[in-house]
Amino acid sequence: MRICPDLDGGFIVIRMDDQRAAIAAALRAAHEARPAWREDAPPEDGTYILGAVTYRYKAYKPDGQRQMRAKGRWQKAVGMYGKWENCERPERWLSVSPSPVEGERK
Repeated sequence: MRICPDLDGGFIVIRMDDQRAAIAAALRAAHEARPAWREDAPPEDGTYILGAVTYRYKAYKPDGQRQMRAKGRWQKAVGMYGKWENCERPERWLSVSPSPVEGERK
């Protein structure tokens, strides 16, 4: 048994088996709450996603859309100083931002 302080300034007695079960339940819940890797088509709205490296979808300007006959292109981060290079669409991805980043140059 273990005596631990509670939030009200008192103490509670915890049996070790209960503590282990609580820790196991918390770890299980954290693992289940973790987002899963996805293999469907990633969003093409400027959302940053996580793959083996960081990817983003960058829309072409209107003239570029007309010339390239595409809405935009996929880019991956290279180096440490914010450089991006064009690449193929990522196969597995995980979103790390809910929407395009505000204030980023387009």
